[in-house]
Amino acid sequence: MKRLVGVLLAYLVVGCQPTHPLVIIEAKGTQNCAAACGRLARLGCPEGLSLEDGTSCTEFCEKTQRNGHPLNPNCVMGIETCSDLASCTEN
Repeated sequence: MKRLVGVLLAYLVVGCQPTHPLVIIEAKGTQNCAAACGRLARLGCPEGLSLEDGTSCTEFCEKTQRNGHPLNPNCVMGIETCSDLASCTEN
């Protein structure tokens, strides 16, 4: 019985190993979130406003970036119109 339990545990441990390495996305430009949000606000883009729960654009940007979802603040800092924002999110 102990042998069966040992075999089952070994199978579970080996079977639970990831078959592919984890991919970590490092969002760049997080230090520029405040400047990007300032740009959005100056242009009058709704994305530059605080969220309904009071989270500022900068806080949202920084948290989203830290969680590995790139918002591309370096690109956002250079947009000329709110519609240019779409070009910063294209892959």
